[in-house]
Amino acid sequence: MRTEHLTRSHFFKAIEERSETVVGTIGYMAQVADVYTLPRHGIAYMDRGEIYAVGGIVPLWDGCGEIWAIPTKRAKEKGVALGRHLKRTLDIVSKDLGMRRVQASVKVGYREAHKLVQLFGMQEEGLMKKYGPDGADYVRYAKWPTQ
Repeated sequence: MRTEHLTRSHFFKAIEERSETVVGTIGYMAQVADVYTLPRHGIAYMDRGEIYAVGGIVPLWDGCGEIWAIPTKRAKEKGVALGRHLKRTLDIVSKDLGMRRVQASVKVGYREAHKLVQLFGMQEEGLMKKYGPDGADYVRYAKWPTQ
């Protein structure tokens, strides 16, 4: 598996081929694709020309960013190896961007996503009632890379 800088083409291909576990804000993400594909902020995880996932960090303000990822239907083929690869590269991006805090929002009930952010070393901060675009509850996770 290799990584490439995320392009709009990668981003929209991943949305088109997203895993059924991807929920929530895809419509909104597509509307603001330029934010997700900023130089050095997003990564495409590829193997033999196929996209397995895209992910990155959206800066919220100086030193703080939101981690995001969109696995494709093929992501399960790579399993834990893809998760470890995501963690390693997102840690590098976080450091390169000088993040003192990175956070993620995970919809309640999506076990794989909760396991993934825990693999990233993130800690649960609390339940966000009616947070999602559909009014669903989410859990906030965060980590402090510069600590």
